[in-house]
Amino acid sequence: LLLAALAWGFYRYASISSVDVPGVTPAATGQSANWLLVGTDTRDELNPDAADAERFAQQGVVGKRADTIMVVRVNQATGGIDMLSIPRDLWVPLVQLDGSVGNNGRINGSFNVESGGQQRLVGTIEQNLGIEINHYVEVNFVGFQELVNAIGGVEICVDAPTRDRASGLNI
Repeated sequence: LLLAALAWGFYRYASISSVDVPGVTPAATGQSANWLLVGTDTRDELNPDAADAERFAQQGVVGKRADTIMVVRVNQATGGIDMLSIPRDLWVPLVQLDGSVGNNGRINGSFNVESGGQQRLVGTIEQNLGIEINHYVEVNFVGFQELVNAIGGVEICVDAPTRDRASGLNI
């Protein structure tokens, strides 16, 4: 049973897609590391045949935006974890793909570009906040759905009647 659980865990870990993000420098073994966690609103991976595809589709919106930006520091010396949430509308000089500093804009604007958004976001955070990024994790809308489903859903308690015509929510 233990062997089957380990095999399943390794299989699930190996199925996570991975890309190299230029500008991310892995921490040396045994050193503290900073993880950049990005939550995007892209729905590019929605299954068009699924019941939720039309309900969750972005009406005419293309690209992706960084709705959540967090730096998580894993401190090897203390075993502690520190988290910094970066407001997506933080106004900073945006770093370009070549490393030069461009115009000022919202920090999530460095992410929302045709290509190289991950690299630009890493560079913008490192340049403006002085935080070296060692690892990068990105979760899109479908990934978030899968995380919620994996833990059996999330109960939300609403104190007052709530309605949203666009999504069909009516509590």
